[in-house]
Formats: sequence, C-alpha cells, structure tokens
Amino acid sequence: MRKGCTNVNSISYYENNSGSFIEQTKALDMSEIYSRFLRHIRPQGVILDAGCGAGRDICAFRSKGYEVEAFDASEKMALYASEYSGIQVRTTSFLQFNTKSNFDGIWACASLLHVKESEIEGTINHLALFLKKQGVFYLSFKLGDGERQDGDRLFLDMTEVRLRKIIKKLINLKLKELWITKDVRGEERPAWLNIILYKV
Repeated sequence: MRKGCTNVNSISYYENNSGSFIEQTKALDMSEIYSRFLRHIRPQGVILDAGCGAGRDICAFRSKGYEVEAFDASEKMALYASEYSGIQVRTTSFLQFNTKSNFDGIWACASLLHVKESEIEGTINHLALFLKKQGVFYLSFKLGDGERQDGDRLFLDMTEVRLRKIIKKLINLKLKELWITKDVRGEERPAWLNIILYKV
C-alpha cells in the first residue's frame, strides 16, 4: 500500500464501481455547504479539490468564478472528472500530491474519510502546505467513532471529540467552524461532521 494515500482497497472500489458512484453523487445538492465554505474565500480565488470524485464540485466552483485544481486517487474517476469539468484532473494520492500553486481554499469533501487514522494528521498537514496563510480547509467525515471496513472500503468516522483531538495536533491549522448535517441522499444514511479549518 502506498503510505498516506486513500486505502488501496478503497481505490479499487472506485475503479470497479466508478459508473454507479458517479450516477449516485454527481447531481447531489451541496449548495448549503458550498456557501459556508466559499464565504471565507475571496472572489475568483483558487481552490484545490482534493479527492474530487466525479467532478461535481469542480463544476460548481468554476461556475461561481473560482479557479480550480483537482486530483483523485482513482484513475477512472480522475478521467471522468476531467471530461466532465473541462479541467485536467490529476491521478495522485494525498501525500504524493505536489504543486507550485498556493490555494485560497482546499476542499476535501468525503475524501479524507478513506485515510487511516494513524495517517490522517500527516495527510492534512501535507495538503495544508499548499494553503495560503488565512486560507481555509474544508473536510467532512461520516459521524461515528473510529475506523471500520464497509465492503472493500475503509472508512474513518469521526465524533466531534475525536476530531478536536486531531485538530490540536495539526501544524498551523486552527478550527473555524464545525457543524453536523444530514446526508443529502436521504434520512436513513449516517449524518456528516463538517469542518472548516484555517491556516495561521
């Protein structure tokens, strides 16, 4: 397994199920979360979509005038997102990601939840290297307590208490907002813990 990346079995899941995952997620209404994230970013700012999936959020941000860079660990997802969004989406893992860009915001929507708990601090710190001072970093995790295996995929679920302990150990990142939302796909699904950090 490549250290610091999305769990290898999780990547395989998205390679093998890219079509169904894209159909399930590309039309979801994320407008409320977009608003909470974008109010902290200057107009026409630069955003990194880290683990972009089908490219839904790339399109949303570009339609609002933001410049977007993006990557995904799944080659099939990155290829689809490139075609769907009209930008070149790279295939890379979180810790292998590197760029000369500095971002006003990093968007990691339901992506870091496939990183092992033992690697989550290092992964967040690495991505934050590319964040401008006072830039913001959005993350989301399913509400729960600890690692679990769901079929091929590893999930790192978070409680507020567990997350606050992790945030205290991060380098140059502080908590700006934390809130819980229902899953936009339906009431029967687990709730989500949403976090916005900022770089000091």
